Amino acid sequence: MGSSRLRQSSLEERYRKCLRISLTFLFSQVGLIGLVVAYSAVGAVLFEWLEADQEIEPRRKILQIRLDCLDDLNRLNRQRQFDNNSNDELWAINAGALLKAFETQVVKATKVEGYDGKEVDDAERQWSVSGSLLYSITVITTIGYGNLAPKTGPGKVVTIIYALIGKTKHFHCAIVRSDIVCAVYQSAQHQPTPFSAAFSNIVPCEPHTSLEI
Repeated sequence: MGSSRLRQSSLEERYRKCLRISLTFLFSQVGLIGLVVAYSAVGAVLFEWLEADQEIEPRRKILQIRLDCLDDLNRLNRQRQFDNNSNDELWAINAGALLKAFETQVVKATKVEGYDGKEVDDAERQWSVSGSLLYSITVITTIGYGNLAPKTGPGKVVTIIYALIGKTKHFHCAIVRSDIVCAVYQSAQHQPTPFSAAFSNIVPCEPHTSLEI
């Protein structure tokens, strides 16, 4: 009975020690940077999964609209060919109306649904792994990335949540980087180099207190 309690106490102490070491590493310089890198990679996979199909769907829709428009134009041409009383002016009006309707649908798909003017079988995609990675990085750094933005409802919601969590991690990582810069600067002050004169008028900064677990 006593040995069982001792073994359980030893296991609990080992778990606490592992947890303490893990948390200390996560909030260390290397841990925070690694956490931001991993968080960005997870965001890349997540945004690609949410938005890749939505990027292809407008291409399929425009392809079908184009085929329907061609069918209607061919029908008008056949009517004109076999109708001896066909009116060229009427044909031009009807064909122009079909083309105008096609143009309106393309413009709407571009503005509302994110149609990018590419074909369905085009291998180039905005929401590839690399594009999604750049987007996830810009979300947490707030620097922006072109005109790339989620079109789906879940993608927009995930962006908000992802940004709220990611900005905190990026802020902590920025503090860590500032500590490193301060340490390098202070080290350079104590060890004169040809570049020391360039920093001679800069007021030294104090590194932030690291988190103790």
